[in-house]
Amino acid sequence: MLAVYGVVGDQRRWLLALARKAEEERWWASADHRDHLEALRIIADSASEVFDYAPAVIPPMLRTPSYALAFPCAPGVSPARQRAFDAESRKALTSLRGARYSFVVDEAALRRPMGNTEVMADQVEWLIGMVRVNGLDLRVLPFGRFGCPATAFRLYRFAKGAPLVHFGDHLTSVLLDDPVDTDIYESAMTALLAHALAPFESVPILEDALARLSGA
Repeated sequence: MLAVYGVVGDQRRWLLALARKAEEERWWASADHRDHLEALRIIADSASEVFDYAPAVIPPMLRTPSYALAFPCAPGVSPARQRAFDAESRKALTSLRGARYSFVVDEAALRRPMGNTEVMADQVEWLIGMVRVNGLDLRVLPFGRFGCPATAFRLYRFAKGAPLVHFGDHLTSVLLDDPVDTDIYESAMTALLAHALAPFESVPILEDALARLSGA
């Protein structure tokens, strides 16, 4: 299956060894959690499309450092490990290759306080800049549209091979490849994209959120 996705040679052997290790222990309990981020990077490099969604909060790849710093640590996870996880996730955004990335951000994430108003204002302003200047495919899912899924997930599509779905955080990391499972998330992705605003329609929502934060 890895060969179909274009992952061959040393990368293929490394991923297989990592998968065997993951079956033996909870990866987040080990010191090798960066290996899993590297595995996701390899998968992303082989993908033609990546879809990312997180309910109520900004997706990890789109978090500013100050937003990530204000994000509460998960139980059992040291602040240092969570900061490293967030930093590695953000780094992936600066090294995007051939894949086309799409993000859906729940409007609730623009209103849910994370840190102080300055932190939130910086985060929203950065998102606006990424859409306007960098052409980021960022779509806001406004209130009143579609009962959004409660679970964050990332869906990878490939020129060859079936899609993969990843969901997880600082505590868990799960990769799905069974069509029975991935079809569910494919349907969720289709519904989210259908109900979310286009990037150019999302900018006024972001600007409104920034105005509220700036006037707070």
